[in-house]
Amino acid sequence: MTKPLTTNTVFDSIALQLGFHGDGATRLIEETGYYLLINHQKSVYNDTFYVNIGIIYKELLKTSLSARDLNGAFNVKNPTTVVHVDFRLDDLPGASQNLQETLDSLIKQNDLKRITHVLTENLIKLLSFMHKNHARSTIKSLRDQKKLNAMILKEV
Repeated sequence: MTKPLTTNTVFDSIALQLGFHGDGATRLIEETGYYLLINHQKSVYNDTFYVNIGIIYKELLKTSLSARDLNGAFNVKNPTTVVHVDFRLDDLPGASQNLQETLDSLIKQNDLKRITHVLTENLIKLLSFMHKNHARSTIKSLRDQKKLNAMILKEV
């Protein structure tokens, strides 16, 4: 029996195609100095979802993290590690205008093909953004300039 196509299966498929690893709601890419996490957060109110972005800087860690630690980073009730920088995909500088509203509308229309396109396009933008702006000082500067709406721990 084939699994029905849902936003979660679309998210999983796109994440794997773009090089993210892991399973469940949180996927990650390990870079030299940081982990980049993406998380599919289902809304408790309706069929919509959010994409949370997390950055964990290796130099700020006291111990190395396991895949289990990283997969549980966005667990609200019992997080397995601390995310140093946390924001939503729709807050990414350069993300499609009105991204969250677009995804919400496409979900209501059950247009998984367009959801796939929009989500892929914006996750590619995330990867490009991180390639250029992953340094702690750059992330803080973008937040201070109000170009990135993110929660950033003070040690960053």
